[in-house]
Amino acid sequence: MENGLVKGHAYSVTGARRFRVNAPRRPYVELLRLRNPWGDETEWKGLWSDGCEEWNLIPSSERDKLQLSIAADGEFWMSFSDFAENFDELYITSLNPHTVNEEAKEQLFSLADVVTEAILHSEVIRAAEVKAVKMWEVVTFDGAWVRNATAGGGDRKHRVFCSNPQYILELTEADDGAEGTCATIVTLMQKNRRVNQLPIHPIGFYIYKLEEGERTPNPLTVSWLRLNVPYFYTKTFSRARTVTHRLALDPGRYLVIPCTPEPDQEAEFLLRVFCEKLVRMEEYDEEAQILDIAYESEDEVDHSIEDHLRAVFREAAGEANDVDAVKLQAMLEQLFPSAGFADSLDFTRSFLAMMDLDFSGTVNFYEFEALFSSLSRWVRVYNSRKDEESGLLSGHSWGLGDALRDLGLQIPRRIRALVVVRYGDQQGHVALRDFLMAACRISVMLVRFEAHRAEEGQHANIPLTDWLTNTLYC
Repeated sequence: MENGLVKGHAYSVTGARRFRVNAPRRPYVELLRLRNPWGDETEWKGLWSDGCEEWNLIPSSERDKLQLSIAADGEFWMSFSDFAENFDELYITSLNPHTVNEEAKEQLFSLADVVTEAILHSEVIRAAEVKAVKMWEVVTFDGAWVRNATAGGGDRKHRVFCSNPQYILELTEADDGAEGTCATIVTLMQKNRRVNQLPIHPIGFYIYKLEEGERTPNPLTVSWLRLNVPYFYTKTFSRARTVTHRLALDPGRYLVIPCTPEPDQEAEFLLRVFCEKLVRMEEYDEEAQILDIAYESEDEVDHSIEDHLRAVFREAAGEANDVDAVKLQAMLEQLFPSAGFADSLDFTRSFLAMMDLDFSGTVNFYEFEALFSSLSRWVRVYNSRKDEESGLLSGHSWGLGDALRDLGLQIPRRIRALVVVRYGDQQGHVALRDFLMAACRISVMLVRFEAHRAEEGQHANIPLTDWLTNTLYC
């Protein structure tokens, strides 16, 4: 806008003052200090803006108290009349969960009432705030809805809903004088939409009460969701940057599922929960690990296949006892013509590195035989889990997640979303070649992590040189 304000933009009100001015017909002026969160030169250009001659109407002693700064920092002053003319809504931030009681929430304040009260009684208000301040707990999680991976939509009866990010919220004790409940504020905010010029999605969340001792499946199943009724849910998804609900919850455990109304609506989000007493929250997700799976006998290489593999290996290796990546590429292309080994030598090098424990750049027959067995099993799993309509593997838990678990590879939902971003197509589907590459990398990284794992927990002690070796040769 010509006056320097950004249309549809939110500003913070950081101060309100009433000044005596050196003007015959106007003894006082009511000013507000605002800040543009961008913190740049995009500021108000009207009366009382930075460097405006109206500031000469205020005694220099008063200007000194303000520590008036003329800088491109996003902060500026403007008169109340200009503020009321240019802004439509004013949100008052709650100091703590009990600041805004039910009676106050039912009252309606006009813009003029709120600002006038702040100007005329600012000292009293500030003193009351200092007296009323109470420290309260907050937990924060960053997350994302990724197409065909963790963007499961808002229909809880559809299996894709299970793919949404999930969080376990634990309220340990009731608030003081709150009749056994915990005042809880849950706020969900979309991130980086305006700065990246992306549309704002409708957003909301579901909250399920978990009974004491209840074993909740991980990952969640459609049957569990259909059997359990949400304790709270967003009835109308609001196309807003932030959605906030204030609830009175009993102490206990809850499952929070942030979502969009439709599947595959991608966005980053920030989830925050505020409580008066101690609150714990953790992402409800699978732990990265190698599963102990007993493979069926068909995974064993029978004698006829072993003879064929020896013939293929001898033809490529000649008199040598091993083969390099170039020769291995030709062998795997012959054995797995639909896997895409002919398209990239680097693709083959990754599988060679998976079997090459001595970092020689070659594999012998027994390593080649083990690689063939693994690839055969991976191709079978892919074909059994792929979508019949598209012929590709879905990035959701029942597709990519189940396929990896069938291979004995378990990774968290957020890591699976990265796999979809890295190896999926524009629709989030994963082709056979990309699935094999992802499974190869995940397998190698988990095995090498286990070699350096600390005694307890998801931590590893690894020297920098070993880390570089393990990440470069993969």
